[in-house]
Formats: sequence, structure tokens, C-alpha cells
Amino acid sequence: MRVVAALLLLVVAYLGTTYAQVVIAARDGAGDVGPATQAIIVLGAAQYDGRPSPVLEARLEHAVTLYDLGVAPVVVVTGGQQPGDRSREATVSAAYLLRRGVPEEALRREVDGANTWEQLAASARFLATESIDEVVLVSDPLHTK
Repeated sequence: MRVVAALLLLVVAYLGTTYAQVVIAARDGAGDVGPATQAIIVLGAAQYDGRPSPVLEARLEHAVTLYDLGVAPVVVVTGGQQPGDRSREATVSAAYLLRRGVPEEALRREVDGANTWEQLAASARFLATESIDEVVLVSDPLHTK
């Protein structure tokens, strides 16, 4: 019985330590970014009737942090309108960033992409017209696997 209790205590301690490490790492919002670049591209995710999904909101908050740290002077939001939606992902994202203090002149919108490839290709095309070719992508771990 004591062996089982000791094993259970070790498992709980291990899980608690791992959880604490993840929380601490997650709070270091810009630790994954090197020197300043030209633009931040926020990859689209679901929006619900004009409100960002939790996944999209987390991406947008990370972009606000990066923008506020001066990582880039331009923020690109991406995402078109899925069947049945009344709003485009990029439009919802831009509105969110405006409310969080990112100025309109810093925002660029890619509003037609239906998937990540289309969003990035379209963003690259219009950023090239501004001679922007160095970007930081904002997504999430599940999306990048």
C-alpha cells in the first residue's frame, strides 16, 4: 500500500512540475522571437459571428505582445469567409487588434484565403509590393505540426 501511495505521489509531483514549466514558458510571450523583422503574420482561425475563437484570440494576443515589443511595424491578419459565416476571419482579427491598440496604419488584411497556404501566398504577394520579405508567423503548436 505504501508503495502505491509513493508512486501516486511521484506521479502527481511530476505532473505538477511539468504543468508549472509549461505555464512559465507560456508567459514568456516573445521568447521565441529573435531580432526585429518587417511584419508579423497572424494565421487565421475560426471566428464565431464576429468574435475570435479562443485559438484565434490567443494568436491575436501574441501578435499584440510582439507588436508592442517592437518586433515589427506591420501586422498582417489572414483568413477569408467560410461557408455560413457572416464575417471574414481577417476582418474580425483586425477589429480585435484595433481594440487592443494596434493602429490602423500598421494593419494589413488578407481576406480571401481559405487555408493556410492560400493565406500565406496572398500575404507574400501584397507584402512584396511594400518590399517586405522578412516576417514572423503567429500560429499555435497544433497548427504547426
